[in-house]
Amino acid sequence: MAAEQIAALKNVSILAFLSDEDLESLSKAITEKPFKKGETLLQEGSTGSEVYIIVKGQCDVIRGGRAVATVGVHQIVGEMAALSPERRSATITASTDGLAYVLSGFDFRASLATNPKMAMQLIKGLITRLRKAEAEAAELRIQLVAKNP
Repeated sequence: MAAEQIAALKNVSILAFLSDEDLESLSKAITEKPFKKGETLLQEGSTGSEVYIIVKGQCDVIRGGRAVATVGVHQIVGEMAALSPERRSATITASTDGLAYVLSGFDFRASLATNPKMAMQLIKGLITRLRKAEAEAAELRIQLVAKNP
């Protein structure tokens, strides 16, 4: 099973730079979590620091009751809560049956602390999401001003 996990982890962008030894160590800390369509993996507003790596299937990202994104194979969810003690920022609901690897927040943070390339990839991903959110907010402001001159 470890070889299968390592092969899957190599395809995750923030983990791609890790050595086989690091990936093997990380795989020992992983718990496999099968999920069914409609199942909630993470709940907006809840506490927790587990990180989910989607291995099979797809999930909807829901904020304030609205689907805002879809995540799928080789993508990570829950990383913000693992890095910050704040409540979860979104609900993650399975849109198909699938499988996730679950990593505790402690183990995720330990991996980031010992693997600067992994940390840099995570930062790049978070910056991309921040830029997208900023662009969407700017567009909404423009639309609001146009409606209410």
